[in-house]
This record gives sequence, C-alpha cells and structure tokens, in this order.
Amino acid sequence: AIVYSYAVFIASMTLWGTSLHQHTDARGLACLPIEHNLQSSLFFWLCYFWLLMGIPLVYVTYVLFDVKRRGLLPPGGRTRSVAIFFARITFVFVLMWFPTMVAMYMANRLTGLWFGFVGGCLSHLQPIVSAGVACMKKDIGEAVLNFVTCRWCGEVGRRDTMVDGYDMDEDKDEDENDDAANRRDAPSPTRTVRTDTSGRLNRARRSSVFNSFLSWNNT
Repeated sequence: AIVYSYAVFIASMTLWGTSLHQHTDARGLACLPIEHNLQSSLFFWLCYFWLLMGIPLVYVTYVLFDVKRRGLLPPGGRTRSVAIFFARITFVFVLMWFPTMVAMYMANRLTGLWFGFVGGCLSHLQPIVSAGVACMKKDIGEAVLNFVTCRWCGEVGRRDTMVDGYDMDEDKDEDENDDAANRRDAPSPTRTVRTDTSGRLNRARRSSVFNSFLSWNNT
C-alpha cells in the first residue's frame, strides 16, 4: 500500500508541472532515475541500488549456500522438484536483469547505443523466458498444453483428480515417493478396505431401515 501510494503521488506530480526526481529517458529504452550530481550518486549506490538488487541478490546467494552446506535438498520427490522450479525462475530473473542494470546504470556513459539496447531487450523478454522455464515443470507444462488445446474439458476421467489444473494423482504419487519409492504406483490397501467396509455398512443400514418400514407397514 505504501509503494502504490507513493507511486500515485509521484505520477500525479506531472499535473503540477514539477517533479522531485531528476530523470532521463535512458536512450529511449525506459524512463529511469539516474545519478546527476554527488548527492544523487550517493543515494543511488548507498540506498537505491541495494533496495533494488543488492539485498535480494545477497539473500538468494545466502540461501543457496546454506542449502548446499546443510544438504537440505533431498535426492528426489516433490520437495526437490519445487526447489529446482523456483531456483530456475530466480536464475532466469537474475541472468536477464543484471545485464540491463549494467547497460543502463554502470556502463551508461562508456558504451554505445547497441549495448544498452540489448540490455533493455533482455529485461523486457524476461517474462516470456520465465513462462517457458516454468512450463519445463511436468505438471505445469501439461496443464498449459491441456488449456491451449482444450483437451482438459474432454477428459472426463481426469476431472475428479484435477483441481485448478493441478493433477492430484500426480501429487499423491510424489508424496508416496517421499515416503517410500517402492510404493509409488501402489494403491493404499488401508484406504481401500476402509472404503469398502464403509460401503457395506451403509448398505446394511439402509436394508435394515427398509425392512423395518415394511414390517411396520404390514402390521
């Protein structure tokens, strides 16, 4: 709420014909705050840069080394799959935005137009690449494919196991992998027996009630 309120305040200043920030068009690629004197340079490198990229990068690097040092990433199963999924998304974001920061801020006065243009294109193409990397995860890729081809609507047998495009059967298999690899595709005998017993008990109760009603009616 604070960020959006501040953004609305800054945007509304164009109606007054003034601005609190010195800005540039960054060679036509984007409108970005940029250093223009000693005070703005100190603010940029001591505050703005760390809030924008420094703190997130330091935290992500710390998490990666901590997971590696403690061996927290399991050899298989759903936890490993989810961890690798988010690691790929983070890697794509850093890989495609870091050249943009270098081109538009650090090397803004030392390089030609094409270097900044390539950096700007990388940052603007990042959402497309992130979507493609996300589809590399099996369940997400299948859900997107089913949505695009309208195949999910015709699969009556899979509807009971799909929740918002998520395959509950696949989730169940991955849970069983975490517990015991040899039970990945095997059904749970306890659950089957419990279901069958409950069904027989319900049928017996209905039959007893029906017979009691017939006996009362005959009398």
